[in-house]
Amino acid sequence: MPFCPKCKYEYIEGVEVCPDCDLKLVKKLHEQKESIHDDDEEWVSLGSIADEAEFQIVKGLLESSGIPVWVRSDIISWAGINRPGDIGEKFISVPASKVEEAREIIKQAQE
Repeated sequence: MPFCPKCKYEYIEGVEVCPDCDLKLVKKLHEQKESIHDDDEEWVSLGSIADEAEFQIVKGLLESSGIPVWVRSDIISWAGINRPGDIGEKFISVPASKVEEAREIIKQAQE
């Protein structure tokens, strides 16, 4: 699956440009793993968010709390053209050791 080198979102095969960053996607991210996390730690999905504003809030809350976020995006494009506003869901995953903390942060934000 291709990734955006800037925002680190993962896209489905066939998507070539990040609709948010307008950058060409790469096959593999070259990023350093965070030393506070086990390199082999399992990542757990917290679910998907279709609303871009809600997604940015959740992602920002988790990252500002020190929780690494992995995002996979399913963008539906027409005629191979991807642009801001394309329809798709973003799936958020966090390290297994941070799932409960992440869920609590999201719950508090919803209240």
